Amino acid sequence: MKEYTLKEIQGKDLLVIRGKVVNVKEWKRDHPGGLEVIELLMGEQDATEQFDEIAHSPEAKKIVNSLVVGTLKGAKVEEEDLREIWDIQVESKPKKSSGFSWSYIAVPIIISIALLVVRSRVK
Repeated sequence: MKEYTLKEIQGKDLLVIRGKVVNVKEWKRDHPGGLEVIELLMGEQDATEQFDEIAHSPEAKKIVNSLVVGTLKGAKVEEEDLREIWDIQVESKPKKSSGFSWSYIAVPIIISIALLVVRSRVK
């Protein structure tokens, strides 16, 4: 990966997040927070704090990682712990259904028994 100087990123469609240089040229118009937010941060020495303040989703973090084109010279490159992202995705997956549920049998049986008990008391 290329190592960029701060001078090289200024005035370009590049952000620095965790010491990584991110090319947002093709993506910035699709940014859910608006184009202006991205443009304000382009060329900054480090936009990590602003990025983290928003509490971006795992999907947003994946997008950022896919847009990395290099590192900022002299900056500490921080790797994000992707296990947290993986855990969130695993927890959000719906349980697979086999198509059969005991409730399909149990509920009608319980209702039938309740009706029989009520009818037997009414007589």
